Amino acid sequence: PGGETSFDISVRNTGTIVDEFSFEIRGDPAPWAQVEPAVLRLFPGAEGIVTVRFRPPRTPTTHAGLTPFGVKVISKEDPEGTIVEEGTLEVGEFADNTIEMIPRTSRGSMGASHDVYIDNRGNQRMSTTIDATDPDENLLFAISPPSTTVDPGNATRVRVRAKPKKRFFRGQPKTHPFKVIVQPEGEQALQTDGTMLQEPLLPKWLIPALIALAALTLLWFLLLKPQIESTAQEAVVGEDIAKDSQVEALQEQLA
Repeated sequence: PGGETSFDISVRNTGTIVDEFSFEIRGDPAPWAQVEPAVLRLFPGAEGIVTVRFRPPRTPTTHAGLTPFGVKVISKEDPEGTIVEEGTLEVGEFADNTIEMIPRTSRGSMGASHDVYIDNRGNQRMSTTIDATDPDENLLFAISPPSTTVDPGNATRVRVRAKPKKRFFRGQPKTHPFKVIVQPEGEQALQTDGTMLQEPLLPKWLIPALIALAALTLLWFLLLKPQIESTAQEAVVGEDIAKDSQVEALQEQLA
């Protein structure tokens, strides 16, 4: 695929008049074929040669393997004398594989996930294994699935989760670079780089939030709560006095 191959056809005019011959390529390779010259004009007893060139495109739809074809030779003066010569075209294999990691950088205190997309742009089925490694050996990896098969012209996704071996409560985030390695069977390995940014278990906002909460609690017990209790007691006393006045008025009415 992406290359060119050719062969020659020898045509003899066995008739008694000048004849003109045209050519058609039959079979799956027909779209890739070109005949030069397209028309051959021969005198009686004369012989000519045409060249057939195949240029299979370098695309996933160009399947590898043996593909039969036919060359139809059409006589203008004797259409019933049309003949077909058969042959076989062997299409080679080619690999064009790419990988991409999304996101390249992740954040988390307990771990983070990355998606690795494997794209098979070749014309053969690709079986791969996936692995990950970090130079400082600070991470553990969970890969799902650890191996996969991708058909030509298709892509697949692999989930890679990076988990720190050690955790910390406070401090600055720690950077852990790592690599994901995709190994196609019989082909060169593909690599992509990623980074896991490990954050502390206690977020930065937690300490100020606890201090603010403690201040509000202290304010409640020292100022707000006593004031509310005093106001409530005054209200209760006022209600008791009002009730006593009502009782005395009723007693006077009864007397």
